[in-house]
Amino acid sequence: MSNDLIKIAFIRKPHGLAGELSVTSLTDFPNERFVEGAQFILDGFEEEKEPLTIEKSRAHKSEFLLKFVDLDVIEDVECLRGLYLCIKPDKRVELTGDDFYEDQLIGMEVFDPNEVYLGKVYNIQIHPAQSHLQVKKDSNKIDIPFVKAMIKRVDVSESKIYLSEDYHAY
Repeated sequence: MSNDLIKIAFIRKPHGLAGELSVTSLTDFPNERFVEGAQFILDGFEEEKEPLTIEKSRAHKSEFLLKFVDLDVIEDVECLRGLYLCIKPDKRVELTGDDFYEDQLIGMEVFDPNEVYLGKVYNIQIHPAQSHLQVKKDSNKIDIPFVKAMIKRVDVSESKIYLSEDYHAY
């Protein structure tokens, strides 16, 4: 399957006998995603399948139960266990302001307050208080808190992150 797909949910297992699936949400926008008529591409099959369309959905404990159009019995959905429900990047929820998707930040070049190149973002560590950009240049690695005090500007079109004057205090 294509590497440009965005994983929205992991299919855990069938729920009951009427074709419902228990899924773990991988999105920050489950109430916008898991609605009647929403379509998903399956990732995990060797060949491409037709998109699945949600017939109905509901929250269930920490998961979501999804019923897809034309998948009406457990035998129709058993083979979907362990696969991912995905969307194409152009179907993502539009973010506003200072919000970014992780994959937008990975690979960006990072510059200090004097515009000296520090390296590229190779990973993002999620911590309870704040996320950290992990930046690598050659064999040197640094962690930079991804907070407004440290970040002057993120230029998505140029794939560059400029650090603020407060970076030196860290």
